[in-house]
Amino acid sequence: MRGLHRYGPSIVVMIAAAVVLFAGPMLIDRLQHAQEVATTTFARHELRSSSFLTQMNNTFESIARAVEPSVVHITVERGGTRGVFGQGGLPSQGSGWVYDDLGHIVTNYHVIADASRIEVRFLDGLPHKATVVGGDESTDIAVLSIESRRVVPILRATDMHVRQGDLVFAFGSPFGFEGSMSFGIVSGQGRQAHLSIEGYENYIQTDAAINPGNSGGPLTNIYGELVGMNMAIAVDPKDPIRSGRFTGVGLAIPLDIIEFAVEQIIAGLPIQRGGLGAKLQDLGPADEALINELGLPESGVYVTDVTPGSPAAVAGLQVGDVILQASGQSMTKTETLRTMIHTLLPGSVVRLQIWRDKQLQTIDVVLGDWNLISLDDLGVTAQALSADEARAAGLPSTTGVRLVTVEPGSKAAQLGFEASMIILELDGSPVDSPEDLIRLRDQLDRGQQVQMIYLSDEGERLTRILNTRPGW
Repeated sequence: MRGLHRYGPSIVVMIAAAVVLFAGPMLIDRLQHAQEVATTTFARHELRSSSFLTQMNNTFESIARAVEPSVVHITVERGGTRGVFGQGGLPSQGSGWVYDDLGHIVTNYHVIADASRIEVRFLDGLPHKATVVGGDESTDIAVLSIESRRVVPILRATDMHVRQGDLVFAFGSPFGFEGSMSFGIVSGQGRQAHLSIEGYENYIQTDAAINPGNSGGPLTNIYGELVGMNMAIAVDPKDPIRSGRFTGVGLAIPLDIIEFAVEQIIAGLPIQRGGLGAKLQDLGPADEALINELGLPESGVYVTDVTPGSPAAVAGLQVGDVILQASGQSMTKTETLRTMIHTLLPGSVVRLQIWRDKQLQTIDVVLGDWNLISLDDLGVTAQALSADEARAAGLPSTTGVRLVTVEPGSKAAQLGFEASMIILELDGSPVDSPEDLIRLRDQLDRGQQVQMIYLSDEGERLTRILNTRPGW
């Protein structure tokens, strides 16, 4: 009994330790599990009772129901091939959306380019043959038409400007999955992708998923109203595996550009664009010395040249001016200003706020025709080639400027210039805008020799050396 009394407490402690050793983990596991169940149950209850999440979910569903009847899937036949991607990166399927009650459907130009047959399908899956009303390759916008179908036009957010951070929704048929919807935000605006063959771009950037097949589909706001049209994705040319797949950077054509082009296409008119007649330059970090010298109060667009007789010259715009605003909108990038000018018709009035001699000034410019420029000192008017004219002339792009008129006895006439001549290059540099002829005029005025490559009326590529004397 004495031994038991002596060792009893130790035995009790050992037994307790054994119980904790073997039963403790089970108890701890049960406690942890009970805690996880309680936490999960509470979280599920919170989610179920969250009016905000329910409202957001219902809103997304409403956006889908409001937009989907206006979205179409487009299938294109090219050379007898249907349902596969064509050559040169031009897909044989894409998306589009209903523009008006007359059955006009808008899509990207590259979706239907060179099509021999076009078919569109609505949400109900019924196919309809579509015809091309017209298109504008420079803005990548085309208009189709269908008959014998009652349509639901999409609502357009006309006069409403999207802002960085706005929620947006992309609709279309990525990889052929019709009626798809994705969402994201407006990541940025005024983006350039160097896709426009006429050299001006002002795209919306979004992280809403855009993939092959989304091209031509609508990009909407939270009200289901169209703010842009899906057009392209940014890809890394060094990563061929991911090339052509969404990487978080999608680009869309803004609504103001769409409406500007579509209205003229439907009316059967050639696309007219306002012209300023001035060469412009961004002011960035590399121009800090110039910015300090000018004493700029805010960022703007620097004027590097003004074409004599142009709308800019008539209005009094000068080299060295900095354009801060146009019609009340701040202008920090050349492309933003150029796109705004190009989406106004000739004859429109734009009020420019400029910085000159360290003072704010305001001038009104009556826009001319961007496609047509007059060089009175040379005695010519010139016009940029359209995409169709370039193609008819056998040119790979819209490189080239056509001389529309040559005044008899003028300097141009003395040099042998003739109306309808298409100038392709000057001293090895391609000519893609009538404003490039300013460079020719300046070189000739300095007595410099200029090598010019041009197309004759017969389409023959010819070379001519132009020689003058200073101050001719």
